[in-house]
Amino acid sequence: MWPETFRVVQLAVMGIFAVLISDFRRRKGSSPLLPSRSVLLLKLIYPIPFLVYVWVVLWLRAPAARDLFALALTTGGSALVARARIDIGNAYTWTGYRQEQPRLVTRGVYAWVRHPIYTGIGLFLIGGTLTVLGRVSLLAHVVAGLSIVYIGAFLVVAATRETRVLSASVGEEFDRYRRRVGAFWPAPGRR
Repeated sequence: MWPETFRVVQLAVMGIFAVLISDFRRRKGSSPLLPSRSVLLLKLIYPIPFLVYVWVVLWLRAPAARDLFALALTTGGSALVARARIDIGNAYTWTGYRQEQPRLVTRGVYAWVRHPIYTGIGLFLIGGTLTVLGRVSLLAHVVAGLSIVYIGAFLVVAATRETRVLSASVGEEFDRYRRRVGAFWPAPGRR
């Protein structure tokens, strides 16, 4: 019973997470933030770690203690992405795009972290990696690992460019917000 329950819960969390981050529509009033080739590459490779992860979860016979910690991370990452999507509302654009007339959102989780969606993605990827480690071939580790490195680098570059865009378009209000709120983690000393 235990492995089946773990498998169902983990796959449900992964499915919810995948839906939350897979909005590829170019929303009205948005423009590319990064080169289109970089965004296309992200769209092509981001399913790779998910596929490896699903494979491991489907064939996992006896979840270990690390898998419970991984489940907590993937669940927390998914919940953070969901909350951030609610809090940002219509200002949301898919990673790699920006609002042509951006507005500053500082309510909800954005009062604590400037890029909570990216933080949630990072938490999910760490949890998924913990589950996969040592349970797939070396080739699968390398391919998924390279994909995760690209995703991470992409998110850091996107966050940096979003910061520049908001600073230039919103001005001093954003700069005060940036000094007060951490990019990926809460910065209690700044509040």
